Amino acid sequence: MNRPALGRAVTGAGVAVLGAAAAGALTAALLEAVDAVCDGIAGLAGTSIEAAARRLLDPAALTQLAVVPGAAALMMCSGCCSSSARP
Repeated sequence: MNRPALGRAVTGAGVAVLGAAAAGALTAALLEAVDAVCDGIAGLAGTSIEAAARRLLDPAALTQLAVVPGAAALMMCSGCCSSSARP
């Protein structure tokens, strides 16, 4: 094997892994910041994100979608049919 080519490949893979980790961390931090801004705006409006979502997504209407393929995934992702409040 060609040692310099292997070294470049290993270095490139390492840089790619570190870049992906940095991109993931930056995305998570930005999502947290946007979430905090949205919570602040909702608080200024006198409501919460969960209350607004419950008004938009009626659980009774979503449970009628149970016969539609993929409806269960929609209900799990939206979380509006859960009985416990999010922290």
